[in-house]
Amino acid sequence: MGPYVYRLAVNLGVLDRYTPDLMTLGPVTTPIEVKDLQKAGILARDDPPRLEGVRVGYQAFPPEGSGAADTMRSSIPTHRQRPVFRRDIPSRQYPLREPIPDPLTLESLCGRMDTYYERGMDFWRSSHEEVMRGQLRQDDALRYMMSSMQIQVPDFFQPPGPSGEHAGGDDED
Repeated sequence: MGPYVYRLAVNLGVLDRYTPDLMTLGPVTTPIEVKDLQKAGILARDDPPRLEGVRVGYQAFPPEGSGAADTMRSSIPTHRQRPVFRRDIPSRQYPLREPIPDPLTLESLCGRMDTYYERGMDFWRSSHEEVMRGQLRQDDALRYMMSSMQIQVPDFFQPPGPSGEHAGGDDED
């Protein structure tokens, strides 16, 4: 390839534009002896020398459907691969894609909004009940601390009665 590249460079005028002292010399090419090619197994030991035939060893394919089988099949040139016939193509499961959803209408949007509203209200109710239970636990703890320290518990801070009203009366805000 060296002489070919040199001829291209000369014909394209590359050597005229750049001075040879600024160009980097490539590697020195050395011819390869016939004996070296025979030792490497490239040429046969016949007279006249000819190219050695392709040696193909035993080749076993991995199990079908594995990643190794796909990799090995992809490394084979396409002109040597076995053609895929229509009968070899696996059958498809229908439908191939998800069905198209119903169009968005005002009625369907209202139904969705009612569902979202109910979910939101349920979440708010459960959160509110949880906060109120926590508040009652805190109130009970504070009343216990006040009574253990012999501090008078105010009327508005008395525990709620069985009807849910505080024992202090109607002086709440």
